[in-house]
Amino acid sequence: MAQSAAAVSDEATAAEVAQPVAAVAAQDIATNPNAANHDPLANGAAAGAAVGAVFGAVVCAATIVGIPLIPLCALGPAFQGALVGLLVGVLAPDAVPQILP
Repeated sequence: MAQSAAAVSDEATAAEVAQPVAAVAAQDIATNPNAANHDPLANGAAAGAAVGAVFGAVVCAATIVGIPLIPLCALGPAFQGALVGLLVGVLAPDAVPQILP
């Protein structure tokens, strides 16, 4: 009798744990698979590079002497921004919007 009670208990536990996959509702995400570019990694890297380049150019232009060097000043921060954007795309893809067609 003790074995059958344990078996019934195990079956009840298994029935409570096992749920069909279809029971989970779809969640909204920031990307659209039909967009021109729906990859959050690429979009995050592009956005980060753009923000980094603008930041580098502004800092360089603020010195007045560095105005001719703006393209070179923008490269380093652009690469750093692209790396940060890529990491955001990996760790939080819902935070990166898609590029619409």
